[in-house]
Amino acid sequence: MPARQLSLLNSKGLNSWRLFAFIVIPMCIVVVYQMTMVDLGDPSHISSMIQLSVRLAVPWLFIAFAASSLVVVFPATFTRWLMRNRRIIGSCFTAGMAWQLLFILWMVIGFWNYYLEEAYSYFDLAEQLPGYIILFAMTLTSFRFGAWAVRMAAWSKKRVLQPAIDGP
Repeated sequence: MPARQLSLLNSKGLNSWRLFAFIVIPMCIVVVYQMTMVDLGDPSHISSMIQLSVRLAVPWLFIAFAASSLVVVFPATFTRWLMRNRRIIGSCFTAGMAWQLLFILWMVIGFWNYYLEEAYSYFDLAEQLPGYIILFAMTLTSFRFGAWAVRMAAWSKKRVLQPAIDGP
């Protein structure tokens, strides 16, 4: 890989939370711009905003999910960079899905009958809620404080303090 490209991938602007801002700010601009272009008093337009937010979010899920495989299959500077920033890229997916959740709540609160008749059924709603709970939990455990809380809850004092016994 050329030295210029290598230095670009190692720059502060394309790593960590700056990468998050670099991706999410344009995503938010697109969503807010589209909000100004549609009538949000019309539930079909809110439905189109739900679709837009998913289209903006899902590619980041695929990239974050594939990063660990790509670095094995194609070991290179770029795939190592993807792997290093996988948590941030996954957080970009979460930001896009937050927009989707906002529009779904907007639909449910403002247009309940339309939501049930045209958009989703009770079954769909019951099916989606656990997905959002899992997404929220995955987001929390992607960071140190969340991973620490899970680790602390998973291990009792007894298990942590007792040494493992190998053999009789």
